[in-house]
Amino acid sequence: MKIDKYFSAMIFGAALMGMASCEPQTDPLEKEQYQKEVYLVGAAQDIQDKEVSYAGDGSLYISAAIGGTTFPDKDVQVTIGLASEEKMDLYNYKNLSADDVKYQSLPTEWYNFPSWTGTIKAGEVYCRIPLTINTEKVHADSLYVIPLRVVSTSAYSVVQKDTVLLVHPKMVNDYSGSYTFEGTTWQLKDGEKINSTASATTTIRNATALNASTIRLFQKVVLEKIGNVAANTYNISVNADNTLTVTGYDKLAITDGGGTYNPSTKVFKFWYTNTDGGKTYRTEATLTKSK
Repeated sequence: MKIDKYFSAMIFGAALMGMASCEPQTDPLEKEQYQKEVYLVGAAQDIQDKEVSYAGDGSLYISAAIGGTTFPDKDVQVTIGLASEEKMDLYNYKNLSADDVKYQSLPTEWYNFPSWTGTIKAGEVYCRIPLTINTEKVHADSLYVIPLRVVSTSAYSVVQKDTVLLVHPKMVNDYSGSYTFEGTTWQLKDGEKINSTASATTTIRNATALNASTIRLFQKVVLEKIGNVAANTYNISVNADNTLTVTGYDKLAITDGGGTYNPSTKVFKFWYTNTDGGKTYRTEATLTKSK
């Protein structure tokens, strides 16, 4: 009879389990596992580079987002505004020497926010807030940032850590970027190459945008920093027919130069002559865009 009692108890327990299994089950992960907070994407970085094309309208976007494990169930308005320069000043102090050019705030009259408020739609996690930069004002070597913070939201709290986003407008064009430079330089005598002076170089060069159609490159293998620009760089301008004009940027004495650009392969083939220490040199080279 004990077996019957035990068997009955097992049947009763199984029935209870069966009843329980028929009830709707809730996935615990469907509920928020954290705390929803609003933040600016990139604020955890020291400085966020945002490419701005000289050939475009100067537009870029700031992204505001909501952290958490679930999507918001309602629209959330996020208003941003200018932050203090404290984070920028701290970055300059920690990372730049006394002789380095320091970051500074971009003058407010050089950019425009059509609206300082964006809307994160229900079911989404971020929105983009547009602004435009006056590209005629910003030089490629300028170290400007726009310090931004979240001012208010229509729902949820604002994150309390990494609250300031430093946006650096990085000026580019269709030709700027990293290239493989392969070239040979000869000394000239009476306009002819002295073959015994041939010096071949293969290296990586960074092409800096100066305007919509001109890039600047370093001539010699030197540290590519602002302090070395004046004496060691030259410009390559791409003309409407894809021919090239090569000129000195500042102190580099380039007397002539030219070449062609292939937009399909993104390869520059060019040459230039320059004087240095009373001697004349000719360089012939190719620049191949890095992939």
